[in-house]
Amino acid sequence: MLKHLASIILVAFFVNILLLFSNVLALDCSNCEVGACYCHVTECPSGTMSVYLTQCTGIPSKEIIFANSSFVWIGAQAKNYYFEAFCDLGIKSNCTNVNLTSSIVTTTTTTSSTTTTIFVPQKSICPFDCCVGDPDYYSKYCDEGYECMNNQCISTATTQSEENPQINYSLIGTIVVVIIVAVFVLYFWKMRKPEDKWKHLYQKYGRR
Repeated sequence: MLKHLASIILVAFFVNILLLFSNVLALDCSNCEVGACYCHVTECPSGTMSVYLTQCTGIPSKEIIFANSSFVWIGAQAKNYYFEAFCDLGIKSNCTNVNLTSSIVTTTTTTSSTTTTIFVPQKSICPFDCCVGDPDYYSKYCDEGYECMNNQCISTATTQSEENPQINYSLIGTIVVVIIVAVFVLYFWKMRKPEDKWKHLYQKYGRR
């Protein structure tokens, strides 16, 4: 009985290993360009993207954490890169080549047996402040401190102030101080009022 159980566990272990290595992530970096590189990682919500200058060997020149299955790299230079995504689920992608040195961006995915080259379709230059993920235009990102909303670059400080209006603490402090002073003045005025009344009665009916 124990022998059969051990055999079942061993078979399940090897099946999981095979599934793990067969389930390789796919990268779509067709929207990658100089200055702003955008890649989509299928079946992986979050992880780390390693950027190499050689074919995914050695120490990465850059590592960027991605989320929502999207990798965004602001500041990509005109070089030949190799991308490899490591998913938090425990799987990784193939080594994907992204060549930004030519006018037409090509991405090549290298596996142990096949090589696939994807040519980016012709796109138009973004006519707005920003275009992110638009299939008809090249991606155009906003500067730091701004975010793209309806093809316009909106200051993040403005959006945050609209969501969380600032409280004028100095005005509130001034009002509190005025209230405290008014309470003290009223208190001392009431304390002196009986004394002034008895003084007036004494002067009127007291001994002469």
